[in-house]
Amino acid sequence: MDLSVITVADEHMHPPTDQRSWQESFYFNWSDVDGRSFGLTRIGLNPADGKADALLILIRDGQLEYVYPGVGIAVTAEERSVPVERGLAVGRLTYTMREPFQRWRIELTGRTEVALTWTAVGPPHDFTALRDATDGAHHFEQVGTVEGTIRIGGQTRRVEALGHRDKSWGVRDWASITGWEWLTAQFGPDFAFNATLALLAGSDDPAGFVFRDGENRAVTAIDVDYTFGRVPQVPESARIFLRDECGTTYAITATAIAQVPLVKKGLFLQETYARFETVVDGVHRHGHGVLEHAWHADRRQIARRVPDLMPMVGAALKGRLR
Repeated sequence: MDLSVITVADEHMHPPTDQRSWQESFYFNWSDVDGRSFGLTRIGLNPADGKADALLILIRDGQLEYVYPGVGIAVTAEERSVPVERGLAVGRLTYTMREPFQRWRIELTGRTEVALTWTAVGPPHDFTALRDATDGAHHFEQVGTVEGTIRIGGQTRRVEALGHRDKSWGVRDWASITGWEWLTAQFGPDFAFNATLALLAGSDDPAGFVFRDGENRAVTAIDVDYTFGRVPQVPESARIFLRDECGTTYAITATAIAQVPLVKKGLFLQETYARFETVVDGVHRHGHGVLEHAWHADRRQIARRVPDLMPMVGAALKGRLR
């Protein structure tokens, strides 16, 4: 059941407030059916600083393949005012809305080229309930498919994938965020889920949705039990329990395929690309998606993570050149 209050206008850029932590963020991810290839991309704009971040990450056969690291790129008010139908461009990365809540184009130019179309398979889910916990931030997510091409290393490959998108706008003070769990997986064009525990402002209320039978069912309960590997806070696997608003429960397991560590003002975002399994109506289902585990680190913890960050840094430096 959708209780959405978002409108078509929310696909566009919003007038910012005068708060320095106000941001507007667009995010997409995708995974092919066999799990060999995964990608994620985000554009985040901070009008008060006149800056934006543009990120695109590709994983292939369990290894980090490519990173486009457009961090702290200057963006003018005039550039932010360009309608998203004409393209939101930050550095070499551009998102273009083709049809509200239906189709977006994702393009990266340069020696590595990405040309993908994200198409919705279900309605957007509005995360209104999280606004109090996120200082008034607005947020919706949506399940879809992704098709197109990626050209890297002189080779072009076809992408036919399942995917997820996320749009948010409002105050996001990275330094004051305790952390969160953001879990999402697609099992087919008929079944997917998002589960979010936002550990913000003393709140850990569950949010998210299960997409099935063509509609979104709000998540009312979430429990996540990680098994961490040799490095603390890096999941090797997870057991996830969900309950939706219809009272249906889901026991889901996730097994890590690849790890991508990100950091923002002391907040670590451990992006774990994973294989997911569950049983729905007596049928075993498997899919792929993301375990995003966000947490704050002290200096000792940051120092311990430096070796794990180096492959990401190296890929980012290469990505600037290609």
